[in-house]
Amino acid sequence: MSALALVSMPARRSASALAALLFLPLCLLPHGPTALAQELEPLVAAALDQTVSALRIEDRPVRDALAVVEERTGVRTIIADEVLALLPYGSETRISITLDGVPLRRGMQRAFVALGLDFRVEGDRVLLEPAPLLQRLGRRLAIEESQLLERLATSTVEFLREADAPILYRLDPATRPQERFHAALGGGSAGSALQRLDSACEALEWSWLVDGPAIVLTTREAEVRRRLDAPMNLRYQRMPLDELLMALGRQAGVRISIEPGCLQAVAAREQIVDLVQRQMSLGQALELIGGSTGLRQEVSAAGVRILAPASGAASGAAADGAGRDPGRRVVAHMVMETDGGASILLPIREGELTPAEVERLEARRIEGIRLLRERLGASRP
Repeated sequence: MSALALVSMPARRSASALAALLFLPLCLLPHGPTALAQELEPLVAAALDQTVSALRIEDRPVRDALAVVEERTGVRTIIADEVLALLPYGSETRISITLDGVPLRRGMQRAFVALGLDFRVEGDRVLLEPAPLLQRLGRRLAIEESQLLERLATSTVEFLREADAPILYRLDPATRPQERFHAALGGGSAGSALQRLDSACEALEWSWLVDGPAIVLTTREAEVRRRLDAPMNLRYQRMPLDELLMALGRQAGVRISIEPGCLQAVAAREQIVDLVQRQMSLGQALELIGGSTGLRQEVSAAGVRILAPASGAASGAAADGAGRDPGRRVVAHMVMETDGGASILLPIREGELTPAEVERLEARRIEGIRLLRERLGASRP
């Protein structure tokens, strides 16, 4: 049977038939693995929507539970080690899944919402990933926070309207945040408390987190600043400065935008950076980069915007012969060590050294190549 035939099969086919097709060996299909995975994606999505009955998994480690689901339905679900590390007990976190006359998709949503996880289909598999809340939290979920998420997912909006609802308003009291929040929740009881909480914060342009037994409401800018201060383990080696800025933003979960022309002003593509540091925040890393390059930062609800060096700083640099015109040829690089343990490779451009200094550097380069050749020759058998 061809892969094309598999994709075009009716969506109402039984879960067992879908499982059999998903287990079909790759060698029996005419296309390569990548093309096959893409063609199987609609089939996996269809399998998630099939009704499953009499499937009960009680108190099993997450990966063991997923293996049972795959054995029964044919749907392979992957959870990465770094995602497991965010769960209350890491890889030892245990879950229960009960499916009795409900679609597999709904059952998985119920099972994983309390762990702050979401899933998506990618090729021939399902990926478990941190939901937006867990991404914002940026740390391991505590067990009481998991219990709070489960209650939000299984309660109606009335839970949030209760007088003793566990909500902390880290907002300006003068803006009447509680009154505005209740108004944004709207009327009726449709949807879970979790869904209504998300919708209300979206309408108010707020952000929310769980912190122990409490729901914390705050502004989006305050949330960005919290992430800027969160410590991370950084390991970036020999990376151009422009790529480093975007990678740091992705790791911290903060949107980084760049003012047009500012990276060219500091020749960011030619500044090769090593940044290996434990427990350094994004804010500290950006300050370190700014101190070396003059780049500035502006924090807002949308994230961090990187700005060009101030005009005074730029003109001062040009006056002392350290201009950053990217059009000039790079004749050497200088490694600058920082107090934070990072090293930055800075370009030295033509005209920033005297002819005599360039000549001495060239002599050292030639001597270094000669020594390297001798060592390579000595290492040959």
